[in-house]
Amino acid sequence: MTTLQDLLKQSGVLKYKIKANTDKFYRKDESIAVLAAATANKIVEIDKKEFENKTKEDKISIAKKKMKQHYEKFGGKLPVFGEITSYSFYLDNEIIIGIEELYERLSDNSK
Repeated sequence: MTTLQDLLKQSGVLKYKIKANTDKFYRKDESIAVLAAATANKIVEIDKKEFENKTKEDKISIAKKKMKQHYEKFGGKLPVFGEITSYSFYLDNEIIIGIEELYERLSDNSK
């Protein structure tokens, strides 16, 4: 029996993504357009082709590398939103890894 989630996976509707979580955000005088553009920096999308024929562990490893690259790209601080405090990795609409200890995950030497 095919489930709805199976159909969504086959259709490519479900995405893999990483979301950067930041410290407290207080809107100042930013326009909606600026907020929208800044929000886009919080998402690190992963092409589903990167995950083809990969184990769950391999997918988590890929996600960790992407998190580290994102963190380094922005120097640990996102415009408008502030310091990156953690990342969440979504795999087929399920949170696979919610990183509580950012330093531990980013200092992982797996390449």
